[in-house]
Amino acid sequence: MHELIRTNGFGPFYHDGLEFLRRVGVTVRDRDWREVSPTQWNCQVREDERVIEVTARHTGELVDFEWQGSLNRSADGRALDFEFHGTALKAMEVCRVGLVVLHPVHFMTGAQVTTRGPSGQDQFVVPTIISPQRIVEEAPMGMSEPFSSMSVENPNLGRLELNFTGDLFELEDQRNWGDASFKSYCTPLRAGFPRKDGKRHSSWTSRRGKSDFRANRGRGTVQSR
Repeated sequence: MHELIRTNGFGPFYHDGLEFLRRVGVTVRDRDWREVSPTQWNCQVREDERVIEVTARHTGELVDFEWQGSLNRSADGRALDFEFHGTALKAMEVCRVGLVVLHPVHFMTGAQVTTRGPSGQDQFVVPTIISPQRIVEEAPMGMSEPFSSMSVENPNLGRLELNFTGDLFELEDQRNWGDASFKSYCTPLRAGFPRKDGKRHSSWTSRRGKSDFRANRGRGTVQSR
């Protein structure tokens, strides 16, 4: 578990030599979209239980946010459960505060994505070429409708299931900005930004993401739990 710890998150995650998630973590972006990296980052590992507990604080000119979280990984390495609870220590205007998941390009391109959210089910195939950022009525949009669960099925590699609570998520192609990954993030961009939802001592609770990966090596069927 120690090898998963980074300075601002956890990952990459492999199963049977295949990377199925690049990074899991919490991001804080101020009203100008500047990312505020953790100024405090303390992890404790319970290796026998496959658990990492973390306390972090993001302090900058415009934000002061602290959170506590835990990452649990199954013995076979396929299932992850990440949960955090956070508190704003001063009034903040933020463009984003919450859980983010980075997906490797090789797993996403050509895969069928199915999302489920308030507007129902949405399905699409991730293109090999860069998917441009959508702009609707001058507002940026993700690749998907807002969702609380997402499945990614790559016919050559396997199936990934993700379930979120605490907020709605969108998916974006980070290759638009030179990053070799896709990102699941909250809160949906269409909700507007910056947001004045950072009253002093306001809390972000039950921001949780769970994933389960089933590899598909060549022939055979892919099953999800």
